Amino acid sequence: ALLFILPLYLQELRGLSAIESGLTTFPQAIGVIVASQLVGRLYHRVGPRRLIFWGMIGMSGVTMVLAFVGLHTDLWWIRLIMFGRGICVAFAFVPLQAATYANISAEDTGRASAIYSTQRQVAAALGVGVLTTVLLTRLKVATDPSGALSAYHAAFFVGACLVVLAAISALLIRDEDAASTIERPGAKPEDAAVV
Repeated sequence: ALLFILPLYLQELRGLSAIESGLTTFPQAIGVIVASQLVGRLYHRVGPRRLIFWGMIGMSGVTMVLAFVGLHTDLWWIRLIMFGRGICVAFAFVPLQAATYANISAEDTGRASAIYSTQRQVAAALGVGVLTTVLLTRLKVATDPSGALSAYHAAFFVGACLVVLAAISALLIRDEDAASTIERPGAKPEDAAVV
């Protein structure tokens, strides 16, 4: 949902073009690429629960920083925030996907993938709906740019709070359920399933 709200802030409030806005949010993808390699190595030793929890907590913290951007915040700071958010996204989503498929048989992979993708899309749509509702509700009463900025800050804050709720739900994950993908003490790393 943040990737829906942030470009609106950049284009509507800051006056950036779509290309400039995209180049400002793009560093999140670079952060995911960079961190995915590290997360893939850590997953086998740490397990999914802690990686997902701390990835989500980090994502919430980085998202909360966006609630303090101003009308003249340097775009490089926003790019740095998005890069950091991408790192946190990798720490949350890479182990989540690996743990999700840990106990799925080869013949059930297609159905499991469809269910996982549907769940992810529904959650994303709900997030966009909630943050857009917060934003539009606050924009209705905004009479100047600072009021509009306050509306975006509220949407970023609610987004950060939703990620905290997701982090709390990560505590329900049991590493034992993904044991087939986690390195066992004394086993060689190549003995663990590939993530």
